[in-house]
Amino acid sequence: MRNTAYASRKINHGMTQVPLAEETDDDTPSGVEIVEPGDDPEMALIKKTERRHVDRLLKSLPVDLREIIILRELEELSYKEIAQITETPIGTVMSRLWRARRMLAASAKVDGSAR
Repeated sequence: MRNTAYASRKINHGMTQVPLAEETDDDTPSGVEIVEPGDDPEMALIKKTERRHVDRLLKSLPVDLREIIILRELEELSYKEIAQITETPIGTVMSRLWRARRMLAASAKVDGSAR
């Protein structure tokens, strides 16, 4: 079940749906601006670069640590929920999360000094 969830997440990653028409009170569609108001091109590039950097750091983690940090930091699950999903004790979840954070911080320092 987890593998299916991860696979579907990869497929839908970064995809946003934009409605082409919006219904009004009289059930007639009105035009909706397709361009998403937001960042200028420079800011969009910076965010995209940062997102790739975080993805690269996460991929560098061992699978058991990566799973825990994604469930906690990206999915915002509690330790108890993570323990149930991964079928591990809460203490193991906490120690893996600590190790994952430490490894990410160390990798970020190394990457930052290499830039």
